[in-house]
Amino acid sequence: MLYVSATEMSQAEEELCADFDRESDQDCFERKIASLIKKADKRYHAQDALEYGRWRSAIRLVVQDDHYIGVMIARANLRPPWDFLKLVATAVLVVCVVLGAMMGAIILMDRQGIDTPSKEVAGFWTWVTLSTIAVVYCLVRLVVGKERFDAALDSLLSKARRIAS
Repeated sequence: MLYVSATEMSQAEEELCADFDRESDQDCFERKIASLIKKADKRYHAQDALEYGRWRSAIRLVVQDDHYIGVMIARANLRPPWDFLKLVATAVLVVCVVLGAMMGAIILMDRQGIDTPSKEVAGFWTWVTLSTIAVVYCLVRLVVGKERFDAALDSLLSKARRIAS
C-alpha cells in the first residue's frame, strides 16, 4: 500500500486503494505511519551517524518518486539536521546586518556633519553588534562542533573570496 504510485497504478491497485479508503480511517492510518517514520528517524539519529545518513538518503530518494510513502514522510515533517540552528543563525545575521547598517549610517552622518547620536549611543550599538557576533560564533561552533564549523566557515569564506575577485 505504501509503495503505490499514483502515476504507475494498475487497475488492481486502484481497486485495492479504493477498498482500503472505504474500509479504514485514512487520516488515522497516515498519522500512525507518520509517527512510526518520526520514531525511526529519531532512533537512527541517536544510534549511528552512518546509518542516519543512509536513512536520510533513502528518504530523499523515496520522496523524489511519486509514492504514497512519500506523503507519509512529508506528514512526519522530518526537518533536515541543523534546520532550526540555520534559522536562528540567519535571524541573528539579519540583526547584525541591520545593526551594522545603522552603525555605517551613523559614521556617514558624522562625516557629513549631520546631527548624529552621541558617541555613547554609537559605542553601545557597536558593542551590542560585536557581542552578538561573538556569542553566535561561540554557540554555533559549540553546537555544530569545532571541525565541522571550521570546515563550513572555510568553505563560506573561500566562496566569498571567489565572488569578490
